[in-house]
Amino acid sequence: FFFFFFFQAEDGIRDFCLSRGLGDVYKRQVLRHTMDGLTVLDKDDKPIPGVAKDWEISSDQLTYTFNLRTDYKWSNGDPVTAKDFEFAFKSLLEPKFAATFSYFGHIFKNGEKYSKGEVTFDQVGVKVLDDHKLQLTLENQTPYMLDILTYSTFYPVNEKVYNQFGTKYGTDADKIVTNGAYKMKSWQHESEIVLEKNADYPDANNVNIKTINMKMLNDANARMNNFKTNTLDMFKLSGEQAEQMRAEGQPVLNYEDGSTWYFEFNTGKKELSNANIRKALTLAIDTDTFVKDVLKDSSKKATQFVSPVVQGNKDKFTKEVGDLFKPYNLSEAKTLLEQGKRELGIDDIKLSIITAVSYTHLT
Repeated sequence: FFFFFFFQAEDGIRDFCLSRGLGDVYKRQVLRHTMDGLTVLDKDDKPIPGVAKDWEISSDQLTYTFNLRTDYKWSNGDPVTAKDFEFAFKSLLEPKFAATFSYFGHIFKNGEKYSKGEVTFDQVGVKVLDDHKLQLTLENQTPYMLDILTYSTFYPVNEKVYNQFGTKYGTDADKIVTNGAYKMKSWQHESEIVLEKNADYPDANNVNIKTINMKMLNDANARMNNFKTNTLDMFKLSGEQAEQMRAEGQPVLNYEDGSTWYFEFNTGKKELSNANIRKALTLAIDTDTFVKDVLKDSSKKATQFVSPVVQGNKDKFTKEVGDLFKPYNLSEAKTLLEQGKRELGIDDIKLSIITAVSYTHLT
C-alpha cells in the first residue's frame, strides 16, 4: 500500500536536528512517522511504552527509571541505547546549542541551571545506568511527564552519526538515522519526501502501509488539483475548498491538530504599546462569525490559549479551567479604544496585519 499526503516547507526537519525545536504540525509529521521516544501515544492520545518497555516512579514522583527495549535499532543498524537519549537531552539543554525548545528540558533537575551555564551536566537529572536503563530526576513533580516524553523534542539522537555529519545532520536522506516505523528513503528538497516501512521496527507487523509520499505543496489550488488527479490521498482544505468538495460528494474529514491561531501585537509600535488599545482590538473581533463565515473550515473559536485537545489533570484542560477570554463586545471595545487614544494623546490609529499566507487558515 502507498499513501500520499502533503505538508508545507521543510525547514522544521533541519530545525529538529540542529536546534531541537519544531515550527509547526506539518513538519512534525515526518518525525512522528520516523521516530519513537521513550513513550508514544496510542490511538486515544494516551502515553504507552515506546523505546521504554516499562518504568518505575519513585514515591516522591521525582525520579523515573526507564527500562529500554533491546530490539530497537537505528536505521543504520546501531542499537538504540540510553546514551542516545542522554545525548539528545544534553544537546537540548546545551547553552552553545541554543535550542529553540530548550526550556522543555527544564523539567529535569538542574536542567535550567545547565542551560544557563551554572552547573555541569553531571549535576543534571539525566543518568545512564546501563545501556538499556535511563534514570530521569525532575526539578518538580510533573504529572504530564509520560505525555511530554512523546513529543519530538525528547526523541533520541544517535551521537556517532550526528558527529559524523555535524551541521549537515538532518539535511538530506542519507544524513540522518531514525528509529521509528518508517525510514527516509529519499528527499527531493522543496518537492517530496518518501518514507518506507522500517523492516527492523519492533512492531513492524502492525505497520500496514509500506510507503508514504509526502509532497510539499504550498499552493492550495495545487493541492486540490493533485487530489483530484489521485496524486494525493489526503490534503488540508481551505474553507472554500471544503464547501466545494462536500458539494461534489467528496468525503471531508475533520480532526483537531492541537494548534491555536492568534494575532500577535507588535508592542514596539506606539499605538500597540497601550494595553487598552490591545484589549479593544481583541474584543472587536467577532470570532464566532469569523470561524463560521470567513474560515469555514470547521475551526472553533478560542476561549483560551490552550487547545481543547490538551489534557489537564483529570479531564481536558479547557474543561477544568473554563473560558479565559472575554467574548466579542463591540461596545466595550469602542470604549477601551477611546480610552487608549486619550492615554497616548492621539486621535487616529493606522495599523497593518501581516499573515502567514502559506497557511489556509489565513488565506
